Amino acid sequence: MGEQHGSIFEIPMNNQDSQTHAYSTLTTEWTKKTADLFRASRNRDKILLLLIVLQFICLSVAVASIVHFYEPHGSKGVKGSPGDLGAIMEKSARQEGQIQQLTKNISDLSSAHRQFDLLVKTVGCEVGWEMFMNSCYYFELESVKTWKDAKIDCHSKGGYLVKIDNAVENCFLKSYLQNDNVWIGATDNEQESNFVWESDNTSLTFTDWNPNEPNNAAPGEDCASMGKRWDYRWNDWACSLLFSYICEKHSELG
Repeated sequence: MGEQHGSIFEIPMNNQDSQTHAYSTLTTEWTKKTADLFRASRNRDKILLLLIVLQFICLSVAVASIVHFYEPHGSKGVKGSPGDLGAIMEKSARQEGQIQQLTKNISDLSSAHRQFDLLVKTVGCEVGWEMFMNSCYYFELESVKTWKDAKIDCHSKGGYLVKIDNAVENCFLKSYLQNDNVWIGATDNEQESNFVWESDNTSLTFTDWNPNEPNNAAPGEDCASMGKRWDYRWNDWACSLLFSYICEKHSELG
């Protein structure tokens, strides 16, 4: 039989490391799968728009077919027997029914277009912003600024440096990131080790700090970022460094 241990603290260290590694592996896989789901969800609006365009094309083809079918063949008056007249009247009635149905379909299409337009205006975001939950996010990944200048730029766009409320939002943000470091809105400028969100000066209720962070290892490490080196866990840095950044603002729905 294997060696018995009186308590969990007597378990060999290599077993504890193995358990920690297994937990870390499961957490990493969950994060990757959730990120894939977020990326897939961004295709919903494109699919909806494509369906509307396809419906419009089908209706256009129907219009062209009915117009061609209804067009009189020749300019002379119609002559023939009473039976021919009855067939013409029956054909005309069918065409009238088709036109009425077509008119209804066009009306339905117009209504669907208005609803889609309203949806975009209500819950959508401006060009360049990404929608998630009740917020819009602007990923400034092409240029870099100090934390303060990044905050100013977000404010000029009508938002603020991103405030991360929970693990789901945190994972959504990670799915977009490729840069080494990205500023977020947490800072302890006012009181050391008391990080607050610059958007509303509230304390952090969710955090994803890298182990042993924040540590204020160097003078002025008062601003938080997400770092690629640590799988985009959070770290405190000197606010004067130049990083990319994420802006956030509430959508109309929010």
